[in-house]
Amino acid sequence: MPDHHDYTTSWVGFSSYTLEVVFLICIRCKEPLPDGALYCPACGKKQAQTASTTKARKRANGMGTVYKLKGKRKRPWVAARKGVIVGYYSTKTEALEALAAIQGERLSDWYNITLEEVFEHWKAQAWPELAEKSQEMYSGAWKKLSPLASRKMREIRTADYQEIIDGLDGKSRSLKNQVRVICSQLCKWAQANDIIPRNYAEGLNVGKSTTKEKQIFTAEERKIIETAAKTDPVARIVMILIYSGMRINELFSVRKTDVHLDRQTPHMIGGEKTDAGRDRTIPIALPILAHVRALMQEPGEYLVSNTQGGKKSYHNFREREYYPLLERLELPKRTLHTTRHTFASMMVEAGARPEDLQKIMGHADYSVTANIYNHANAEQLTRAIRLLG
Repeated sequence: MPDHHDYTTSWVGFSSYTLEVVFLICIRCKEPLPDGALYCPACGKKQAQTASTTKARKRANGMGTVYKLKGKRKRPWVAARKGVIVGYYSTKTEALEALAAIQGERLSDWYNITLEEVFEHWKAQAWPELAEKSQEMYSGAWKKLSPLASRKMREIRTADYQEIIDGLDGKSRSLKNQVRVICSQLCKWAQANDIIPRNYAEGLNVGKSTTKEKQIFTAEERKIIETAAKTDPVARIVMILIYSGMRINELFSVRKTDVHLDRQTPHMIGGEKTDAGRDRTIPIALPILAHVRALMQEPGEYLVSNTQGGKKSYHNFREREYYPLLERLELPKRTLHTTRHTFASMMVEAGARPEDLQKIMGHADYSVTANIYNHANAEQLTRAIRLLG
């Protein structure tokens, strides 16, 4: 630029750098000139060709850079550091301030990763270690986080997660807790990879627990299922669940080598979920002994095998076989876990000892059995109160 101008300067300070702003002034009257002015608005004097009105001192290595994208954009200014884009801004000053705000922070390669991308990375690591039922639980909970999916992980805070949970008002506390759990898992993964400084899912409130009476199959409904089981293979599986107290995935995991029908007390070895539940002895009750014998004669490695002889899918069985069975039998739609509730209720009514019921159902603490699965009816309560005299 030709040396035909006078200049005046001022200094603008930020947290970790200083910007020198250089103002052009009129060569005649010394009044400040607008950016790019060819004539002085005060005296009308023609000026020499102008260059940029600002010059920024070069920032130290590692402080980042600011540049402007071509074209008409709402936020054309880019702040970047060590190859990581910090963000896009409307003005250069905003971009510089953004760089200043993160000086001293370590930028992860995933600085701008979204919540959805975090979920995919976490899923790739976690899925092989999870049971099919847990995978379904996490997948369902993830869908509830869809409003946050495209947000940058580093920008999401506790209030954002809490808003999602609060939006589930009217849903079960169990669902809310599942969402809380997956939020925590994603935050832990992001924290371990230096994307966020702490777990923002800690302290999420899922509300007070409301104890609901668990549903069971009544004696009349059990009779309908028992009759159907003589010819219907799906009803046969439901009968085994009702009279064994097994979880559905536990039954589908039993191999034929785990079934012992030639013992004095026919039983299966199976179970999952807790240490108390794994590899436990599950007696085969007389009402289902014939059904178990029949399944042992069918092809496949598992007691209940799929059409290829492999492990049966919980999800497919529930949607394609169990619910249609209830509809065919004109029974109320109930969860598969209702069979386990029903077993506990039948055992309590028959006078089973708490410690025996605890072992058969695979609970580490009988209070779980007593508080969740004991469905005492009015007749049971009457008998109990009469014990007092």
